[in-house]
Amino acid sequence: MAGSASRFFLSFRRPQQQPPPPSPNPAVDILKRLQRRAFYDIMQLRERQEKVERVLSLFKASKVGPFAEESTQVKGVINVAGSLSRDSSEAESGISSRFVFQTTVRKKDSLFAELVTDHRYMSQENDQIGSPLVLSKVMYLSNINGSLSVAAVPIGAKCDDFSDDPNLREFA
Repeated sequence: MAGSASRFFLSFRRPQQQPPPPSPNPAVDILKRLQRRAFYDIMQLRERQEKVERVLSLFKASKVGPFAEESTQVKGVINVAGSLSRDSSEAESGISSRFVFQTTVRKKDSLFAELVTDHRYMSQENDQIGSPLVLSKVMYLSNINGSLSVAAVPIGAKCDDFSDDPNLREFA
């Protein structure tokens, strides 16, 4: 019985691993080893790429930005009456323009941005077409309920127009 038990336990023993016989060409062994390493590295890169693709697909499916489904409304006025005047000594000569961009955010809130041409930034030569567009208004308007709205402007901004209706008024 002791003999059969020892044979039983010896059957689980691993056979001695014999080193591979030396090949006649060591360069072939080096190339095989490099091929195994390259294959291992490629498989790891593939696994990482699949993980990144999974994360990106989850991000695309679940995370939608606040502006994803909304469109931006643009209203603009271009006043060319100043460029038609013969008297170039007027302060408001040239073409003046005003563009208002409004985007609805979270169904009730709005984001406003207004760009106007500002004659204060004209060049020294009084260039008629050199007046740049200047950001004159940035405002986030949150409509809490029918009778309460909150407007937010960036710190340091000079905003004296808090109207929630961006109707284009005539230029003064």
